Amino acid sequence: MAVTYLMLARLPEGGLGAFDAYEGAVLPLLAEYGGRLERRLRALDDQVEAHLITFHQ
Repeated sequence: MAVTYLMLARLPEGGLGAFDAYEGAVLPLLAEYGGRLERRLRALDDQVEAHLITFHQ
């Protein structure tokens, strides 16, 4: 069985660099927990990012 989540992140002004560093550290860990990043979308103004993540049991 699979479960899919939509994560929305609102990025503070000037916070894009820190968020990119966080993603670089966290996203590779998804596979250890049965997760997979299906889609990642960022708004043109770099203020909101959406992740569609699926976990398989």
